[in-house]
Amino acid sequence: MASAAKAHKRAMPIERLVGNGMSDSDARELHRRIDDGVTWHAAADRLGDRNLARARDALDRHQRRSARESFFFASACYRFGQVPLADGDPQKRPLYRRMLDAFRSAGRLAEPPHERIDVPWRGGLLSGWLIPGSAPGPVVLQLCGISGSREEYEAGSRYLTARGLGAALVDAPGQGETRLLGGLHFDEHAIDAVRALVDAVLAHPACDGRIGLWGNSAGGWIAVLAAAADPRVTACCATGGTDRPTEILDRYPRFVAELQRMTGHDDPDASRAVFDRLAIDADVLREVRCPLHVVHGTPDRIFRVDGARRIHAGAHSTDKTLTEFPDGDHCVTNRSHEKHTLVAAWFAERLTRLR
Repeated sequence: MASAAKAHKRAMPIERLVGNGMSDSDARELHRRIDDGVTWHAAADRLGDRNLARARDALDRHQRRSARESFFFASACYRFGQVPLADGDPQKRPLYRRMLDAFRSAGRLAEPPHERIDVPWRGGLLSGWLIPGSAPGPVVLQLCGISGSREEYEAGSRYLTARGLGAALVDAPGQGETRLLGGLHFDEHAIDAVRALVDAVLAHPACDGRIGLWGNSAGGWIAVLAAAADPRVTACCATGGTDRPTEILDRYPRFVAELQRMTGHDDPDASRAVFDRLAIDADVLREVRCPLHVVHGTPDRIFRVDGARRIHAGAHSTDKTLTEFPDGDHCVTNRSHEKHTLVAAWFAERLTRLR
């Protein structure tokens, strides 16, 4: 049995790992290696290298589908491996770049291939991946949470493309590549940055002018704020979101370090103030008029279900839905197939019926 100390070093539960892109066998082996005393990032790195070797072997055999799958699994291992490392850790960015390289290699083997999105913004660079549907049509922008990276939601994008929709995996300022390599942090201009990403997607030939926003965790909060500010948003879904992200500090005060990383502030109070200024209130919800779907795990302790209920109740959308999973964890990763099916079908109905 793993000791309490070893269990503490398990940076993420198996449900999140598998629900967001890692193979089940890799996730379980990662936890076993941690119990054997290997550090989280080192164990994940080795698993990523193994998947990378499998991908290259499949390419040598002209097995493109197998290669693509192994590249995605390698990317997931590298991605989850770097999460616990501080931004200043010399191992973080090399591991992150390996994640990007593996993801890019997988995307090139997709049909149609994934494309990069790069948007200059306030002296830095907003970036993402455009995953086209089989023909020009609606595109759903997927937003990640405070400690996440956009590539984590490639798993959900497959449910969208299977229904004829395109997807765009994007980092807001302070997230993923946009922070680590693009030099941008989260501030009061973050929602304008999302609008700039919407501009880029609307200008792409894969998009026919219909835009969805699907935010996960704090990305759900960002998605609702962006939907309130941008009438071009056709439909919005918040999964595991909140109306007040700093609520997490009421239960886990040490999480303020994540807010500092996202905002770039040394002062924890200054970091908290940035998020508090963008809390969702009645005035914001009055501007949310597009179809809205709020999805939440009832026992979620990261962001309480009460916040999700307030967003649903206060939004002025005439078409709004609240779906609670009675046993759902944060972002319902423990029921990822059900969640992805539910949300993708909802977007397909709302976006295609408005043609």
